[in-house]
Amino acid sequence: CIKVRVTGTVIEDEAGAPINVQLGDTGLNDNSPATQNQEDADDGPNDNEVRTVDADPTEAPVNGEREGSAFQEVLLSTEIKELATITVLKRIIGPNNIDLVDNGDDPESASDDKITYRLDFRVESSNPAINFQAADLEGTSITVDNAPVQRVLVSDVIPENTEFDPDPAKAPTAPDGWTVVYSSDDPAVTGRDALSVDWSTTQPAANLIKRIGFIAEGPITAGTSTEGDTDGFSFGVITSGLPVAGGEIANIAQAFGETVGDPTDEVVYDESGDQNPNNYNDDGTPPDETGTDFNPATDLGIANPSADGVDEDNDNTGEGPKGEDTVVTITADIETTSQILNGPENRPNAIGPTNDNDDFTNQSTTIPAGTAQGIDIDPGAVTFDNTVENPNATNLDNVTLLPIAPSVGNAATNDPQVNPQFTTPVDFGPDNQIPDNTTVTIRYEPETGDVQEATYTYTTAGGFTTTDPAVNVGTLTPGQQLDYEVIVDLPETAQVQGYGIPIVAFVDNNPNGDFDVTQETVFNITIDRPYTGYMQMLKEARILDTDGVTVIQDFTGGDPTGDQEGTLTEGARPGQFIEYRITYTNISEPLVGAGNVVLDANNFTITEDGTAAPNNWVTVTTHEQGTEPSQGTVEYFNNTLSFGNTDPASGEEVTRYVNEVGTVAPGDNGSFVFRRKVD
Repeated sequence: CIKVRVTGTVIEDEAGAPINVQLGDTGLNDNSPATQNQEDADDGPNDNEVRTVDADPTEAPVNGEREGSAFQEVLLSTEIKELATITVLKRIIGPNNIDLVDNGDDPESASDDKITYRLDFRVESSNPAINFQAADLEGTSITVDNAPVQRVLVSDVIPENTEFDPDPAKAPTAPDGWTVVYSSDDPAVTGRDALSVDWSTTQPAANLIKRIGFIAEGPITAGTSTEGDTDGFSFGVITSGLPVAGGEIANIAQAFGETVGDPTDEVVYDESGDQNPNNYNDDGTPPDETGTDFNPATDLGIANPSADGVDEDNDNTGEGPKGEDTVVTITADIETTSQILNGPENRPNAIGPTNDNDDFTNQSTTIPAGTAQGIDIDPGAVTFDNTVENPNATNLDNVTLLPIAPSVGNAATNDPQVNPQFTTPVDFGPDNQIPDNTTVTIRYEPETGDVQEATYTYTTAGGFTTTDPAVNVGTLTPGQQLDYEVIVDLPETAQVQGYGIPIVAFVDNNPNGDFDVTQETVFNITIDRPYTGYMQMLKEARILDTDGVTVIQDFTGGDPTGDQEGTLTEGARPGQFIEYRITYTNISEPLVGAGNVVLDANNFTITEDGTAAPNNWVTVTTHEQGTEPSQGTVEYFNNTLSFGNTDPASGEEVTRYVNEVGTVAPGDNGSFVFRRKVD
C-alpha cells in the first residue's frame, strides 16, 4: 500500500466549488470498478497514468500490464464551521503486566475467562481539518428510564460469546459527572442503534445486559478528557459459549453527542481503536463534508474485525477508516502430551476447535469468472504452507509427513487404548468427504540436499496410496522448526465446498513410511482444507402489488447450490413491483481456537446489471426507492453515468447497482435488496 499526498494552493473562492485530485487516467475516470485493475491501453507510456510495468520483457505477465485511476473530491468551504470533535478510546486492563485476561477458576476452560475494559473520552480542543473549528459538545436525543433526554453517550455492546460480569469487584465505574446505564436490546437481533434503544439506570440481570453506556448531561468544554481519571469508564465481561479451545472476543466502543449551537442537531460520532476524532481518516481528512458520519442503519456497535480492522497493540493505534476493534484471543490451557507439533505456517502449536490435532488452514481455488454455481469445475491445485516443530528437550528421529484418511485420524485420536494421551475425541468426518482421485503432494525442500516429494492419490475405499517414498525430514533437534508444502489437486467436483484433508507428522518407529496408529504414538495432525469457492450466492424475486406492500407472489426460493435464479410463476402487471433479493454467505470454517488460517471475503462486491444477459429487467421496469444493502454502500448507474451512493428518486433510469459490501467473515452472511416498478 502506497499513500500519496497531494498539496497545492486553492485559487477558487466560490463556496461549494469542487476541488478534485485525480491519480491515473483509465476509462471514464468515474471511480467505478471499470477504472480499477484494467488492461493497460495501447497508448504507450503517459505521465498521467498509474500502471504496472513489465520488469522482464522476455516473459509476458500472467495478467498483462494493468492500469487504474481514482479521484477524491471535496467542496470548497469559505467559512470555518464550528464542530465538536470527539475521540473515544478503549483498551483491555489485564490482571497483571503480562496477561490481558483473567483465566478464571478453570485454566482448562475457555468459558470462564474475565476481561476488563477501560474506556476514555476526549472533546478535542482542535480539529485536524482546516475548514472546521473545534467546539463544545452537548447531548443528543436518547431515552433513559422511559423519558426522552439530551445526553452525551459513550456506548459499548457486550461482545459476542461473553456476558456482563456481575462480580461487585468488577462493577462498572464512571468519572464524576457521568452515570452508568444499561440496555437489554441486542443489536444483532433487533438491528437498532445505540441512540434508538431504551436505556436504564437500573442494572438488570447480567445475562440480560446487551449494551452498557455512560451518559453525561453536558455541555462538555472542548479540551476535556477523562484520561487523567483514576478509573475512567470501566466494565467487565465473562466469556461464555466459546469452543473448547477458545476463540476471539472482539468489540468496539462508540461515542455520541452534538455540537453546541448547531442548528441542524447533527449527531457527532466516533468509534474507538485509534486516535482519530469523529472517525476521521488516517490522513486527517473528515469522513464526509459535514465532519462526522453517523449512520443509524449500519453503525450498530457490533464488532467485525475483518471489516473494521483491529487495534493490534491494544493502545488505540489502529489504522483504517472509521474505528478499529479491540480483540483478544482466548486460549484454554489445554493439557496435551503431544511430543511433536504440526500446524499452519509458523504456527505449529495452533489449536483447533477441539485441540491441537484439528487446527487448520483454509484456502480456495480460483473460479472462472461467469461460472454458475451449479456447474461442476475442475479446480486448479492449491498449495498449503505448514510448519512442523520439535517442542521437546531431546531429538525426534525419522520425522515423516503424509496425508491420511479421515478415519485414520479418528482412530488415532479417539481410542484411549491406542493413545491414552488423547482424552478429547477429534472427529475428522467420513472418508467420502474427500473426492476420489484427489491427489496430494507433500514437498519438503531442505536448506541443503535434495528436495523430497511424494504424491498420493485418494479413494474412499483405499485411502491415500503412492509409489513414492514418504517424505522423511530426518531428525528434528529440540525447538527446531521446518516448513513444508502440501499441494492438493481436486478432481472435477462441485463448487462452494470445503474438503478437509488431515496431514500427519509423526516419528516413524518402523520406519516404513506408513502411519500405524498402534505403533507411532508420537504424532500431530493438522487439516489443510481447500475450498472450491467459499462465497455462496442466491438470487430471488417476489411480486408486490401496486401499494408496494401486498405480496402477490413471495420470494421464489432459488437453489443456493444450483442455478441461483428463482423463477417467477406469475407475471407482474404494470404498476406492480418486482423486488429482487441477493443473499450471500461465506460458507468457510469460522475462526476458532488460535493460530488457524481462515478465508475472509475481502472487497466483496455485488454487481447487478439489468443490461447483462440473462437479466432483462432494465427494458420493462424502472427504479424504485428503497434499496437495502445489509452491509456496505451502493453505487447507482445509468450505463456509465454514476448517480453516486444516494438512492435515486423513483423512476430514475438506473441500469446497474453496485453493492460494495466490504469484508464478509467466515460464517457471516448478508443480503442486497432492490426494487423495480413494472412499466
